[in-house]
Amino acid sequence: MSVTGIMSSPSQRRLLLLIWVVLIVALGAAILLVFVLTKDARGPNLILNFLLAFETSATFALAATVFLSYYFKDPFDIESSSILLPQDIGRSLDALAQSGANYRIFVRTGRHFRASILPALVRTASQNRSPVRVEVVLLDIRDEIICNRYVDYRRAASFDKKEWDLEYVRVEILATILCLARAVKRFCKFA
Repeated sequence: MSVTGIMSSPSQRRLLLLIWVVLIVALGAAILLVFVLTKDARGPNLILNFLLAFETSATFALAATVFLSYYFKDPFDIESSSILLPQDIGRSLDALAQSGANYRIFVRTGRHFRASILPALVRTASQNRSPVRVEVVLLDIRDEIICNRYVDYRRAASFDKKEWDLEYVRVEILATILCLARAVKRFCKFA
């Protein structure tokens, strides 16, 4: 993975920052330990000078990175935000729902979409008094093979203690469609 790829994820940036701060603190402790435990000698002074140079470089690199990330924006932010890690998805979808005029999302059953994103889109449209174009791509409830594959996936990776079966998947998809229809009916006036 490239440095750009790592730095494009907010969660990975936070992890890298944490590792860097821990490294700087550990080096500072090592410098202090060498300084306290040794008398004036050539070998320990060489080690101490090396650790001090490394500590200074690490501190400068961290300060420069924080400065650059705070005051400058990446011009390729839009492209890099289209590929997200799982821990970044919820926050990114919410931010897009609050700022976008067009919203296209590919989901399976749409549970998270109808619970979190659709209400945010409705709020945004109401507050801005402007239309929001929404396009949602769901699983086809008529395609039993695809729905059964999703049932198998959810059974294997289920964390919500729900028994997944074909009927439940279809009900979830229909519930998302009904929520979309209700939002359209509430906010759209047809001629």
